[in-house]
Amino acid sequence: MTTAWEGCKMQIVTMNVTQRCINKCLGCYAPRKGREMSVENFEKIIKKIPPNIDSFVISGGEPFMHSNLDVIVKKARAWFNGTVGIFTSGVNGKNEYYELKDIADHVDVFNVTLKFPYEKYDNEWFRNTKKNKKTIEFLEECNRLGVRTNIHFSVDRRNIGFFYNMVWLARKFNSELHVLRFLPFGGSEEERMLALSDWEWDDFCRRIHKIEGVRIVFPSDYSYRICTAGVKRMHVFVNGDVSGCIYLETAKYVVGNLLKQDFNEIISLLEGWRSAFPLKRCIAKDGLKY
Repeated sequence: MTTAWEGCKMQIVTMNVTQRCINKCLGCYAPRKGREMSVENFEKIIKKIPPNIDSFVISGGEPFMHSNLDVIVKKARAWFNGTVGIFTSGVNGKNEYYELKDIADHVDVFNVTLKFPYEKYDNEWFRNTKKNKKTIEFLEECNRLGVRTNIHFSVDRRNIGFFYNMVWLARKFNSELHVLRFLPFGGSEEERMLALSDWEWDDFCRRIHKIEGVRIVFPSDYSYRICTAGVKRMHVFVNGDVSGCIYLETAKYVVGNLLKQDFNEIISLLEGWRSAFPLKRCIAKDGLKY
């Protein structure tokens, strides 16, 4: 018997379970409207997604601000055969709802955001005076629990000089350093001045792509040249809307809704959407002016 998902090429699905966040990061792409996905809707949506995708990643906002995250990760772990992960700043790992172990027992990896290796600069970027200290404590606790972590390092003209400090920090916590390119989603002049040019980004990637423990997770001449949005990856927003990428939030990029449509229909709509620009390097970047 064939399944509803036979022949699906989708490899990575990210899902926004809450718009709430404890940080106020410069250049953040995510809206801060306080909406949250119910456990019921979460379960409805994941059961439309093939259980054999390579990776399912819970995102936000800050996922640890969802009061039922412990229930959500258990349901995700029970459904998906591949890797289950969470994007987090690590700030709210210990909270009033549950212990970190309650979450860690059901995920394979935490993708932890660090902008700077030093407390002062990191806190300033996230506009949270406790951010860096809490993140380091989170990484230490993950090490103690034996849970894998990746440190996500979004590179711009200000923090690029701290790259080797970040490599050292990642190794300290047995983490892989995932390097991506900062994009100025907030649209301010400060953000645009920080964003690397195409040449600067590719030259940086040329110098770092062979370093052990470092992985470039953004299009470049030294990772993957063509954007994978809508082809190998898709994103589900807190209301069930679907786009090709976590960065593609605005209505013009939404192709459908997994609470209202089945998975095959969504895939077909993504394929139609993507056919308009098959060779784009980064669709999110090309939509920004800087």
